[in-house]
Amino acid sequence: MMKHESPHNSLFLPGLFLYQLRPMFTRCLLVLSLIFVTSSASAFDLAKNVVELRLSNGMRWLLVSRPGAPVFSGVVMLKVGSAEEVPGKTGLAHMFEHMAFKGSAELGPNEVWEVMARNGASDLNAFTAKDMTAYHASLPNNRLKLWSYVMSQMVGSPVFRDFYTERSVVLEELRMSVENDPDGFVMEELVQQAFADGPYHWSTIGFKEDLEGLTDEDAAAFHHQHYVAANMVGALVGNFSLPQAKQTLEHFFGSIPAGESHADAPPSKARGGVRKKISRDAEPLVVYAYHKPTFPDPDTYTMEAITSLLCDGVSSRLELQLIREEKIARSVSCTSNFPGLRFPNVMTIAVQPLNGISFQTIEKIVHREIEKLKIQPVADAELARVLSQLESHFVYSLEDNMHLAMNLASFETLFHDWKMMISYIDHMRSITPSMIQAAAQKYLTNDRRVTIERQRGGR
Repeated sequence: MMKHESPHNSLFLPGLFLYQLRPMFTRCLLVLSLIFVTSSASAFDLAKNVVELRLSNGMRWLLVSRPGAPVFSGVVMLKVGSAEEVPGKTGLAHMFEHMAFKGSAELGPNEVWEVMARNGASDLNAFTAKDMTAYHASLPNNRLKLWSYVMSQMVGSPVFRDFYTERSVVLEELRMSVENDPDGFVMEELVQQAFADGPYHWSTIGFKEDLEGLTDEDAAAFHHQHYVAANMVGALVGNFSLPQAKQTLEHFFGSIPAGESHADAPPSKARGGVRKKISRDAEPLVVYAYHKPTFPDPDTYTMEAITSLLCDGVSSRLELQLIREEKIARSVSCTSNFPGLRFPNVMTIAVQPLNGISFQTIEKIVHREIEKLKIQPVADAELARVLSQLESHFVYSLEDNMHLAMNLASFETLFHDWKMMISYIDHMRSITPSMIQAAAQKYLTNDRRVTIERQRGGR
């Protein structure tokens, strides 16, 4: 059975991963983590080594052929997530991800897994998020035709076998990952409180009442409308022949209907100044979320730096104060682009208080540190440390085939510009202490904040 992933802030986007780093408080998001790319010389020049390919049907591909182990990693990503759903039919994007693994007219039940496993596949999986859906796998480089065949069948020619059985599986997943998962429940409550309507309001996995009413006809219609070449981006990274790859990709993916790219739905209406208290059988947790813009708004880069200043590492401000100095918290973690990047989103700060510590005590320290950002310029040395931390992600992300493929596909899918990876650190390096102050003053305000407090107790 596949493990469904949701990208987080550090793979797919600051580390864009979109490979999933699953922090304690993020579930079912596809929040992307930006890959931090440096513009300085490096062992691998990304700008010179990415080959762009457009198939006859318009599907875009990004290819990076490089020496090394005789393997490659590939991803097919679609600008099709829960943001493409409509009220009453939530959960369709995630439901279709399940159905893609049930085979096609040519691949029988479980044959996707069996064929790929027999041929040495790793990283075979998929995820659905607010902004996208992706299918990915790594194989030996003499299996590129097999990879292309299986992936093209999954996204291009699915059949909806065992739809209602799989719908029951998804309902159980909802129960386990949200209803019975205290952290998942908090984050779902957060999006519903922070976004009054629209594509970021509903759960990626879907609302229970909607899931119970979905039919195989709904899934087929969703696929027909959205699973077209105009909404697809592919990426291959590893040791493979470029001429062979171009020919193979055209052969297997070129017959997918071209279709038309869809216009984005209107962004969700942001709601701030909200405080919600919930009770669960779990340790206390408080999450603060601040509404902010997304790329390409220049303030988005500054808010990335603020997130790192507050939460990135043992010397970050909140970890230093809450855990090391005051000794009142068990953990603190942040995300900068929740629950996605396609639309304006929120920066989150999640804190687990130690036993006996009130939420008011935690909020006092968090508020104090935020106010410092507004009134005291960040020291040059501290800002330099943050930038160095961001750039340190570059080498790892660049060297790993799957991480690089995922990041290339993600930027191209969301922003139609994979080259944003190259300019990211240049934008970060332009940030000044006065820009930090201005962004904190503008976005880290009570009227932009949503607070979720989870106290121990029954439901």
